[in-house]
Amino acid sequence: MGEISEQLGLDSGTITPLIKRLTNMGLVRKERRADDERRVDIHLTQAGRELEAKSGEVLRCIGQALQMDMQQANVTLQTINHLTSNLTRAANVRTTGTDGDSAPHASIV
Repeated sequence: MGEISEQLGLDSGTITPLIKRLTNMGLVRKERRADDERRVDIHLTQAGRELEAKSGEVLRCIGQALQMDMQQANVTLQTINHLTSNLTRAANVRTTGTDGDSAPHASIV
């Protein structure tokens, strides 16, 4: 699940309950790796694949409404995520004096 956390930019405390909900909804199944029982693979169920297919159509409709193809939409989303991350870091600097690492930083005013 670490790979999922990394790809989504969310910590395991957020991902674990999400995966549990998706499992309870029958959309994914968890499977321990035979070669390393500490690792868990997450697989879509048939219901999960059906939902994935539907969501792809929704994304295409959104892309048409935005007049963007999927690549442009992904670049835009990455830019928004980057801006959000920078703004969050700046807010942390302003309120705590650090951006999350141990080195202090000047406040942004």
